Amino acid sequence: MNNLCIRRVDELGRITLPADVRRWLDIKEKDCLEITVDLKEGKIILSKSSARYETNEAQDMRLAKPDNIIRIYNK
Repeated sequence: MNNLCIRRVDELGRITLPADVRRWLDIKEKDCLEITVDLKEGKIILSKSSARYETNEAQDMRLAKPDNIIRIYNK
């Protein structure tokens, strides 16, 4: 299993997860992913979250762990 892939960021800041990665991690449409940013190492880590899909910003904020997750957008 090759675990390296390179994707370009589009004009809206999005990347596409390859189908193989989604299949390996059982990531479905509308699943939540946790975004962890390691500024020291210059890494972005995506992890499958056990959280349900949330549409309410207040609920979304409760799911985030402020000490290790940096929000990458503002509403």
